[in-house]
This record gives sequence, C-alpha cells and structure tokens, in this order.
Amino acid sequence: MELGQKLKECRLALNKTQQQMATELHVTRQTVSHWENNDTYPSLDMLVTLSDYLGFSLDTTLKEEGTDMIDSINKELTAGKRYKKIVWQLAILASAFLFFIAILTYGRATQNQLIDRFNPFLKETYGYALLPEKVATKKVRGTQQSTDANGKTTTKKVVLDMPQPVDAYVYSDIFGAGEWLKFQVGTIPKGYNMCS
Repeated sequence: MELGQKLKECRLALNKTQQQMATELHVTRQTVSHWENNDTYPSLDMLVTLSDYLGFSLDTTLKEEGTDMIDSINKELTAGKRYKKIVWQLAILASAFLFFIAILTYGRATQNQLIDRFNPFLKETYGYALLPEKVATKKVRGTQQSTDANGKTTTKKVVLDMPQPVDAYVYSDIFGAGEWLKFQVGTIPKGYNMCS
C-alpha cells in the first residue's frame, strides 16, 4: 500500500478532514493533499509525527513503500547538508570580508601607512607643483612660551606673521593633467599657541 493511501485511510478512520489534520500538524491543507496523492513525501521528522498522530507503524510503512520514498527522504537530507555547508562557507567568507574592511577602515582612520599600502581602495598618485617663493602672511596674535637657564617658564603675548595657505596646480603627468590643491606652507614657531 502506498504511503498516500495509508495516510488517507488512517485520517478517515479518525474522522478528520484534511484541514483539521493540517491545522493540528501545523502544515497547510495543500501539503496534506500532496502527501495523500503521493505528489510529495513528508520529511523524516514529519513522517515520525504522522505515525504517532495517525497511529500506524513506521517500520512496516517504510518496508511496504519501497525505495521511492526512502530515496526522496535521502535526497532531502543530502540537499539539507549541502545547503548547510554552503551557508557556512558563505558566512566564513562574509566574516573574512568584513574583517578585511574593518582593518582597512582602521588603517585609514589612524593614517597607518603599513595598512594603507595594501588598501586597494586608496589611489596613490605622485604629482609635482611649483610653490611661490614668497607667501602671503597674516598677522596673528598668540602666546609664546620660553624657558630660561634656571628652568623658569615665561609666557608672553606676541604678534606673528603666519603664512597663509597657497593654491597650486599639481601636475600628475607630463601632459598637464592634474588638479588644484591647497597647501599650508611654513612652520609654526616652537612654543607658539594660537589665540582665539
């Protein structure tokens, strides 16, 4: 006797409709119909549940059913294992990719040259620019600290000429390709603090 016919006979013996059986087993009515018409087979755990629910011997049913149902269940188990293996591989790849991105982000945030050297997202370009000999300056008030021979630190207010940023065209090749960049030139005197 085929499994579908046995399921239908046992269900009718319990005076259950397909909908009642589906509701109690937490499946759809169409699923029960497919089982009874031998369109599909239940999974192994559902088969055990069905044998308890309908009160038939699973051992006898499997022996009577033959190899079609067993082959179907084996295929489902093999596909499940394969799916699980693929999911694990994808999870490992995704974790490795996120770890790689985290390292690159850390390297960019901390200006770590060793990490930045291997960052495929950073474009390193060399260019050449001619900066002016004289730079416009601006008078800036601030304080300057100095320490004498006795170790005494004195602070005095000073007005300094601070160099202003310079715009220069940076050439990236001999054909004139490049871009305008802003440069800060000059040095800030030692011990100098800007006033607001």
